[in-house]
Amino acid sequence: MDRLVLDKVIGTLNTHKGEWARLPITEKIPLFQGVS
Repeated sequence: MDRLVLDKVIGTLNTHKGEWARLPITEKIPLFQGVS
């Protein structure tokens, strides 16, 4: 994974932590697969 992409993903997750916490695990897995 590109470092720049990883930083962007982490920043996005931190920004949207509230929304992310409400997502079901089945929605989180494809997001991780998409950036890996």
